[in-house]
Amino acid sequence: MRTKYIRPSLPFRRHGAYSGTLCTSRKIMKTITLIITILLSIQAKAQNEIIGEYSNHFGEKIILKTDSTFEFKWHFDLAGSWTIGKWKYEKGTIILEPTYIYDTLIVKDADENFVKDSLVFSIDSNSNKISQVDYALNLLSSGGQNKVPPPIKLFYKKNKLIVIGENGKLIKKKVRGFWTKKKYRPWYIKIKK
Repeated sequence: MRTKYIRPSLPFRRHGAYSGTLCTSRKIMKTITLIITILLSIQAKAQNEIIGEYSNHFGEKIILKTDSTFEFKWHFDLAGSWTIGKWKYEKGTIILEPTYIYDTLIVKDADENFVKDSLVFSIDSNSNKISQVDYALNLLSSGGQNKVPPPIKLFYKKNKLIVIGENGKLIKKKVRGFWTKKKYRPWYIKIKK
């Protein structure tokens, strides 16, 4: 058996003994890199299309931001609710993960002696220490954090966010409005980019 001589003057890729295996490996690596790049660009394009502000006929608004955070707001007459958190996009589904902000409620007895402290939902986006009087006033107000929770899973299609029910099916059935017999579509429509 005769050993093939490799001339050191030639670049590595051009040696006859290795050319077939290396060329095939390089082509495979280039193909894999190209496929990954295409998939990542499709994912990024989909996320850029999704970002924006959406609302429905029931006073609910979802704002999806570029930093993967969201705001959910609900308003009806003088009542309101808000929730913030992070969102992610997986296989055509938007998943909202709420982040709750808590206040520390300081509970005292009639003699103003400390009894205990508890965590309660904050009325605003800052965490504070509050008294029982402040807490009672917060309960009387018509707003607050997560009084109306946001949907957890949404499906994006043509500038619409459609809620995915607990059974995994899209909720498309029209819903009757408050104080009216008219029925409205339950999904969110994009109102701002």
